[in-house]
Amino acid sequence: MQEVEVKRGAGDWQPLGTWVALAVAATGPDPGQDRVIELAAVRFEGGTPAAAFSRLVDPGGPLPPRVAARTGLSDDLLSRQPPLAAALGELVGFVGDLPLVGHGVDSDLAFLSPAATDATVRPPLGPAGGALDTHALSRILVPELPNHGLAAVARHFSLPGADRLPRRAESEAELVGRLLLRLWQILPGVPREARSAAQFWLEPVREQMPAMYGFLASAAAEPATPVQPEPASPRPESDGVPRGGLADRLNGFFAPAGLLAAVMSGYETRPEQREMCHRIYEVMSGGGVLGVEAGTGVGKSLAYLAPAVAIAEQAGERVVVSTHTIPLQDQLAETELRLMAAALGRPIKGAVLKGRANYLCRRKWGEFRAGSLAAADAERFFGLRLIFWGAATAHGDAAELNLSGEEQALWAMVGGDEACWGGNCPHARDCYVNRARERAARADVVVANHALVCSDLLADGRLLPSYQHLVVDEAQHLDFDVLEQIRLLTNLETNSEKLLQIILIGQPELAQLLARPELRQLNQRITARYNLEPLDLAETGAYIHHRLQVAGM
Repeated sequence: MQEVEVKRGAGDWQPLGTWVALAVAATGPDPGQDRVIELAAVRFEGGTPAAAFSRLVDPGGPLPPRVAARTGLSDDLLSRQPPLAAALGELVGFVGDLPLVGHGVDSDLAFLSPAATDATVRPPLGPAGGALDTHALSRILVPELPNHGLAAVARHFSLPGADRLPRRAESEAELVGRLLLRLWQILPGVPREARSAAQFWLEPVREQMPAMYGFLASAAAEPATPVQPEPASPRPESDGVPRGGLADRLNGFFAPAGLLAAVMSGYETRPEQREMCHRIYEVMSGGGVLGVEAGTGVGKSLAYLAPAVAIAEQAGERVVVSTHTIPLQDQLAETELRLMAAALGRPIKGAVLKGRANYLCRRKWGEFRAGSLAAADAERFFGLRLIFWGAATAHGDAAELNLSGEEQALWAMVGGDEACWGGNCPHARDCYVNRARERAARADVVVANHALVCSDLLADGRLLPSYQHLVVDEAQHLDFDVLEQIRLLTNLETNSEKLLQIILIGQPELAQLLARPELRQLNQRITARYNLEPLDLAETGAYIHHRLQVAGM
């Protein structure tokens, strides 16, 4: 069998030069088990497709039905095609020694490696690091996207052909090439300091990552040309609801032709949502506690946000909304509050506040970058993402990065923690945590989480701005979040399992735990803050015991 090899282009990588975009279609995603059915490549010259290569491949077995349906290929057609080794030789001749680009290119190359084909066929495109991966580049340059698959990123940029998933490898290869050019156009809009920092960060591995280094170097010397977003068309002021005026228009907010319907296509009014809104407003206006069980589809988020904004603006009384999960926090801020602002025709003073660990610590980030010479591969890519993100972020919130599982572990190296230097930190004035707290202090509605609300109670109100109303969403998790704070408070250093053991042993140990002075003080703070009857700690212990039994613990 023929042995084939091609040198991979590297070094001075020019997007407007000549290079090849690659796509490999297979029966599945696993190079070790699935089989190649098509190879395709498109050569770009001067930013334009100039030539294309496409070869079907005999996979040596039947096509999965889903692949046949998506591609339109058949077993009969593929059985008459050359084997992978022959098609591979043709691909090598087309690529030559030109730089290579792919979306998830390491996976593409793995399908062409000895592990996926005959052992005498060497990987056709040279050593690792010489090919550009548009998947990796999109995670670096557009980190805010929740999905960095080829179709999702292409739709984000409205690339030609992005409105439909490529059926064949050649159209996918062309889409990869166009995506690379679009990503390259982003670079001049990045501050020059960030581009230079990225080059410096990659300098120790320049020989191992020549294509990435060359791609960033191609724009490092260019002056920054920030892309100015198109201004949104403001709603006519006469149509907007003035600040403080929502309270008088709550009756019509959820109406079939109301404020919300004007900005939501296909809006359907829900009687339960309107009733929930009015009941919450009544309690916020007159005082008291209200428990609401809202089923799926009620639209509970807007049902409590509308009265919260109304009472905050009308009476100047801040509302804290507490959730169990951080994703719900982000959804409320990025989707629900923005929708309300669109319905009102003006901005809403809302803010998100999370625990310290969710924000980038500038001091720890500086220490991380100082270790560039010793950074491992995963740390190298993680640091590259942070360099570009750090040049654009206003909030320093890890949620903006859509971290992978491995990156979430690395975040501990740069995220805030309890070892904060406070006012002694040289970055205190630009601290993301301090900025988040300042925004919260200016907000009418603050979106927090159960853990932070409990911690604030334990800290005598030092973590959250003062507030007059509390909305607890995902309230079914509140008792366990409080339990976790009790675990921390009582210094049970092993883990929460130890606390559960104490609770399950029996009432004497539980009573002893609940009798601690710290818990009595916490009880007093909560009841004083919310004007509630003091909690019977013995009954609380019995309730916790019951909940654990129900959970099968």
